[in-house]
Amino acid sequence: MESGSEGVEATVGGEARAARWSGRYVEVGPVEAGSEVAVSYEQPQYMVKEQLGDGIFTLTMKGSTVVAVDPPGRHCPIFQRAHLREDEVRWRRVQRFVPDRPVAW
Repeated sequence: MESGSEGVEATVGGEARAARWSGRYVEVGPVEAGSEVAVSYEQPQYMVKEQLGDGIFTLTMKGSTVVAVDPPGRHCPIFQRAHLREDEVRWRRVQRFVPDRPVAW
C-alpha cells in the first residue's frame, strides 16, 4: 500500500491506492468511469456516561452512532443495535449519478 492517511486504505480496480482524509471525505485520486473503489477504515467502539433526564446511562458508541444503552429501559428498550456493533460490513450496491460533462455552478 502506498502511503496515505493513517487508518484509511483504498483500492481502485483491485489495486492498492494511496488514500487520505480530506475533512469528512477520502481522496483516492483520479478514477476511471466504471472502476470499483473500495475504502476501509477503523471505527472503534467506546463507552461514555451521560445524564439523560434523571438517570445516568452508559452509551456504547461506534463512531457517532449510539449502538447500545445501559440500562436499556424496562418497558421500551432503546438503541438495541447489535448488528451495528459487529465489525462485518453489510454491503449494498448503489448507483451514483455522474454527469457526462462538468456542471457550471
